Amino acid sequence: MYYCETFLNKSVRRVPDMSGYDWIIITLNNSRSCYKMFRMTRPIFDSLHETLVFNYGLQSTGGMTSTESLAMFLWTLRGPQSVSQVENQFERSTETISRKLV
Repeated sequence: MYYCETFLNKSVRRVPDMSGYDWIIITLNNSRSCYKMFRMTRPIFDSLHETLVFNYGLQSTGGMTSTESLAMFLWTLRGPQSVSQVENQFERSTETISRKLV
């Protein structure tokens, strides 16, 4: 009985109020928030994103855009933030975050 209660009874999947990508777009469109969250202005963020995509091969995947990957990385560095904080902010699984940040 202990095994079933501990490992087989999963919690209900949470439904986010706003996706991580939506939060990123809102943050990037507000110059003050953009600087506070990513420690750079929108033009610099866009330039860094373009450089990483065209020169270093940063790619979007089926589940996450390259913009979201970059924003997640920068937001994590600014804190520093724990994986569970990143999971909460961007509404992604711990596995996805670990793959993107490590």
